[in-house]
Amino acid sequence: LKSLVDRDDIKAVIVELKDHGLGPAQREEFENVLLEIKNSEKKVVFFADNYNGILTYELASIGDEIILSPGGSVVIPGIASRSVYVKGSLEKLGLETDIVAIGKYKSAKELLSRTDMSDADREQTAKYLDDIYYPVLDNIAKNRNRVREDIEELVNEIGYFNSDDAKSLGLIDTTMYWFELDDYLNKKYGKMAIVDFEDIVNDKIVNETWGKRKPRIALVI
Repeated sequence: LKSLVDRDDIKAVIVELKDHGLGPAQREEFENVLLEIKNSEKKVVFFADNYNGILTYELASIGDEIILSPGGSVVIPGIASRSVYVKGSLEKLGLETDIVAIGKYKSAKELLSRTDMSDADREQTAKYLDDIYYPVLDNIAKNRNRVREDIEELVNEIGYFNSDDAKSLGLIDTTMYWFELDDYLNKKYGKMAIVDFEDIVNDKIVNETWGKRKPRIALVI
Protein backbone atom coordinates (compact mmCIF):
# COMPACT_ATOMS: atom_id res chain seq x y z
CA LEU A 1 0.00 0.00 0.00
CA LYS A 2 2.87 2.39 0.74
CA SER A 3 3.93 2.06 -2.89
CA LEU A 4 0.94 4.25 -3.80
CA VAL A 5 2.46 7.27 -2.03
CA ASP A 6 4.87 8.08 -4.87
CA ARG A 7 2.55 7.14 -7.74
CA ASP A 8 1.68 10.21 -9.82
CA ASP A 9 -1.01 8.31 -11.69
CA ILE A 10 -3.03 7.73 -8.52
CA LYS A 11 -5.47 10.52 -7.64
CA ALA A 12 -7.46 8.83 -4.92
CA VAL A 13 -7.52 5.66 -2.85
CA ILE A 14 -10.93 4.12 -2.18
CA VAL A 15 -11.14 1.90 0.88
CA GLU A 16 -14.15 -0.40 0.91
CA LEU A 17 -14.57 -1.40 4.53
CA LYS A 18 -16.02 -4.79 5.33
CA ASP A 19 -15.47 -7.07 8.32
CA HIS A 20 -11.72 -6.46 8.29
CA GLY A 21 -10.74 -8.23 11.52
CA LEU A 22 -7.72 -5.97 12.04
CA GLY A 23 -6.12 -5.99 15.46
CA PRO A 24 -5.13 -2.70 17.18
CA ALA A 25 -1.52 -2.82 15.92
CA GLN A 26 -2.57 -3.70 12.36
CA ARG A 27 -5.18 -0.95 12.35
CA GLU A 28 -2.65 1.62 13.57
CA GLU A 29 -0.20 0.59 10.86
CA PHE A 30 -2.93 0.84 8.23
CA GLU A 31 -3.93 4.28 9.52
CA ASN A 32 -0.33 5.52 9.30
CA VAL A 33 -0.05 4.41 5.67
CA LEU A 34 -3.33 6.12 4.79
CA LEU A 35 -2.09 9.34 6.42
CA GLU A 36 1.07 9.12 4.29
CA ILE A 37 -1.12 8.78 1.21
CA LYS A 38 -3.16 11.82 2.25
CA ASN A 39 0.00 13.83 2.86
CA SER A 40 1.09 13.04 -0.69
CA GLU A 41 -1.90 15.12 -1.86
CA LYS A 42 -4.03 12.14 -2.79
CA LYS A 43 -7.60 11.74 -1.64
CA VAL A 44 -8.64 8.90 0.65
CA VAL A 45 -12.30 7.90 0.39
CA PHE A 46 -14.03 5.33 2.59
CA PHE A 47 -17.07 3.37 1.49
CA ALA A 48 -19.05 0.79 3.48
CA ASP A 49 -22.49 -0.73 3.71
CA ASN A 50 -22.19 -0.30 7.48
CA TYR A 51 -19.60 1.13 9.87
CA ASN A 52 -19.84 -1.22 12.82
CA GLY A 53 -17.85 -0.36 15.94
CA ILE A 54 -16.14 2.78 17.14
CA LEU A 55 -12.69 1.48 16.17
CA THR A 56 -13.87 0.83 12.60
CA TYR A 57 -15.38 4.29 12.46
CA GLU A 58 -12.17 5.83 13.81
CA LEU A 59 -10.33 4.26 10.89
CA ALA A 60 -12.88 5.63 8.42
CA SER A 61 -12.68 9.10 9.95
CA ILE A 62 -9.19 9.44 8.46
CA GLY A 63 -10.75 9.68 5.01
CA ASP A 64 -11.35 12.92 3.16
CA GLU A 65 -14.83 11.52 2.65
CA ILE A 66 -16.90 8.88 4.41
CA ILE A 67 -19.55 7.37 2.15
CA LEU A 68 -22.30 5.09 3.44
CA SER A 69 -24.63 2.89 1.48
CA PRO A 70 -28.28 4.06 1.69
CA GLY A 71 -30.05 1.99 4.29
CA GLY A 72 -26.76 1.34 6.05
CA SER A 73 -25.82 2.44 9.54
CA VAL A 74 -23.06 3.79 11.75
CA VAL A 75 -22.80 1.97 15.06
CA ILE A 76 -20.41 3.52 17.58
CA PRO A 77 -20.95 2.15 21.06
CA GLY A 78 -18.27 2.52 23.66
CA ILE A 79 -15.57 -0.04 24.41
CA ALA A 80 -16.30 -2.84 26.85
CA SER A 81 -14.53 -5.77 28.45
CA ARG A 82 -16.02 -9.05 29.64
CA SER A 83 -14.58 -11.52 32.12
CA VAL A 84 -15.49 -15.14 32.85
CA TYR A 85 -15.39 -16.77 36.29
CA VAL A 86 -15.68 -20.52 36.81
CA LYS A 87 -15.26 -20.94 40.58
CA GLY A 88 -18.91 -21.83 41.00
CA SER A 89 -18.73 -24.44 38.27
CA LEU A 90 -15.62 -25.98 39.82
CA GLU A 91 -17.34 -26.21 43.20
CA LYS A 92 -20.24 -28.11 41.65
CA LEU A 93 -17.71 -30.58 40.30
CA GLY A 94 -15.99 -30.89 43.66
CA LEU A 95 -12.80 -29.23 42.46
CA GLU A 96 -10.66 -26.78 44.40
CA THR A 97 -7.80 -24.56 43.30
CA ASP A 98 -4.55 -23.80 45.07
CA ILE A 99 -3.12 -20.60 43.63
CA VAL A 100 -0.39 -18.28 44.85
CA ALA A 101 -0.52 -14.70 43.58
CA ILE A 102 1.71 -11.86 44.70
CA GLY A 103 0.38 -8.35 44.20
CA LYS A 104 -2.95 -6.54 44.34
CA TYR A 105 -3.46 -6.45 40.58
CA LYS A 106 -2.50 -10.04 39.74
CA SER A 107 -5.95 -10.95 38.48
CA ALA A 108 -5.29 -13.95 36.23
CA LYS A 109 -6.15 -16.28 39.12
CA GLU A 110 -9.62 -14.74 39.47
CA LEU A 111 -10.89 -16.87 36.62
CA LEU A 112 -10.64 -19.85 38.96
CA SER A 113 -10.85 -18.28 42.40
CA ARG A 114 -13.78 -15.83 42.17
CA THR A 115 -17.36 -15.61 40.99
CA ASP A 116 -17.16 -11.89 40.16
CA MET A 117 -14.64 -9.17 39.37
CA SER A 118 -12.48 -7.81 42.16
CA ASP A 119 -12.26 -4.06 42.80
CA ALA A 120 -8.56 -4.08 41.81
CA ASP A 121 -9.23 -5.82 38.53
CA ARG A 122 -12.17 -3.51 37.82
CA GLU A 123 -9.89 -0.53 38.43
CA GLN A 124 -7.12 -1.70 36.11
CA THR A 125 -9.56 -2.84 33.41
CA ALA A 126 -11.28 0.55 33.45
CA LYS A 127 -7.91 2.27 33.15
CA TYR A 128 -6.94 0.04 30.24
CA LEU A 129 -10.22 0.76 28.43
CA ASP A 130 -9.89 4.51 29.06
CA ASP A 131 -6.42 4.46 27.51
CA ILE A 132 -8.00 3.10 24.33
CA TYR A 133 -11.33 4.91 24.37
CA TYR A 134 -10.37 8.55 24.91
CA PRO A 135 -7.61 8.67 22.25
CA VAL A 136 -10.15 7.14 19.84
CA LEU A 137 -12.62 9.92 20.65
CA ASP A 138 -9.88 12.52 20.20
CA ASN A 139 -8.88 11.08 16.82
CA ILE A 140 -12.46 11.02 15.55
CA ALA A 141 -13.08 14.56 16.74
CA LYS A 142 -9.89 15.81 15.10
CA ASN A 143 -10.52 14.00 11.83
CA ARG A 144 -14.13 15.21 11.59
CA ASN A 145 -13.40 18.76 12.80
CA ARG A 146 -15.42 18.34 15.97
CA VAL A 147 -14.74 18.52 19.68
CA ARG A 148 -14.40 15.40 21.82
CA GLU A 149 -17.48 16.25 23.89
CA ASP A 150 -19.69 16.18 20.77
CA ILE A 151 -18.52 12.71 19.77
CA GLU A 152 -18.71 11.41 23.33
CA GLU A 153 -22.29 12.62 23.63
CA LEU A 154 -23.27 10.80 20.44
CA VAL A 155 -21.67 7.61 21.76
CA ASN A 156 -23.25 7.86 25.20
CA GLU A 157 -26.71 9.09 24.25
CA ILE A 158 -27.41 7.31 20.93
CA GLY A 159 -24.73 4.95 19.60
CA TYR A 160 -26.75 3.79 16.56
CA PHE A 161 -27.37 6.00 13.53
CA ASN A 162 -29.19 5.16 10.31
CA SER A 163 -27.87 6.68 7.11
CA ASP A 164 -30.05 9.80 7.33
CA ASP A 165 -29.14 10.54 10.94
CA ALA A 166 -25.46 9.81 10.33
CA LYS A 167 -25.42 12.35 7.50
CA SER A 168 -27.38 15.03 9.35
CA LEU A 169 -25.09 14.70 12.38
CA GLY A 170 -21.94 14.89 10.28
CA LEU A 171 -20.70 11.38 10.92
CA ILE A 172 -20.63 10.69 7.19
CA ASP A 173 -20.42 12.96 4.16
CA THR A 174 -22.88 11.39 1.75
CA THR A 175 -24.78 8.23 0.86
CA MET A 176 -24.70 6.24 -2.36
CA TYR A 177 -24.45 2.73 -3.70
CA TRP A 178 -21.15 1.27 -4.85
CA PHE A 179 -22.19 1.33 -8.52
CA GLU A 180 -22.72 5.10 -8.24
CA LEU A 181 -19.22 5.73 -6.92
CA ASP A 182 -17.48 5.86 -10.30
CA ASP A 183 -19.61 8.72 -11.65
CA TYR A 184 -19.47 10.57 -8.34
CA LEU A 185 -15.66 10.53 -8.13
CA ASN A 186 -15.28 11.53 -11.76
CA LYS A 187 -17.49 14.57 -11.23
CA LYS A 188 -15.82 15.59 -7.98
CA TYR A 189 -12.13 14.84 -8.59
CA GLY A 190 -11.84 14.73 -12.35
CA LYS A 191 -11.90 11.90 -14.86
CA MET A 192 -10.38 8.73 -13.51
CA ALA A 193 -10.79 4.98 -13.70
CA ILE A 194 -11.36 2.78 -10.67
CA VAL A 195 -8.97 -0.17 -10.69
CA ASP A 196 -8.36 -2.93 -8.15
CA PHE A 197 -5.41 -2.68 -5.82
CA GLU A 198 -3.99 -5.96 -7.17
CA ASP A 199 -3.91 -4.54 -10.70
CA ILE A 200 -2.13 -1.39 -9.54
CA VAL A 201 0.75 -3.11 -7.76
CA ASN A 202 0.88 -6.10 -10.12
CA ASP A 203 0.78 -8.43 -7.17
CA LYS A 204 -1.72 -10.90 -5.84
CA ILE A 205 -3.08 -10.51 -2.35
CA VAL A 206 -2.60 -13.69 -0.36
CA ASN A 207 -5.82 -15.69 -0.43
CA GLU A 208 -7.26 -17.15 2.74
CA THR A 209 -6.86 -20.62 1.27
CA TRP A 210 -3.08 -20.42 1.64
CA GLY A 211 -3.25 -22.11 5.01
CA LYS A 212 -5.41 -25.03 3.91
CA ARG A 213 -2.69 -27.65 3.65
CA LYS A 214 -2.56 -31.29 4.56
CA PRO A 215 -2.56 -31.82 8.34
CA ARG A 216 0.85 -32.02 9.92
CA ILE A 217 2.06 -32.84 13.41
CA ALA A 218 4.64 -30.54 14.96
CA LEU A 219 6.88 -31.95 17.65
CA VAL A 220 7.95 -29.35 20.21
CA ILE A 221 10.71 -30.45 22.61
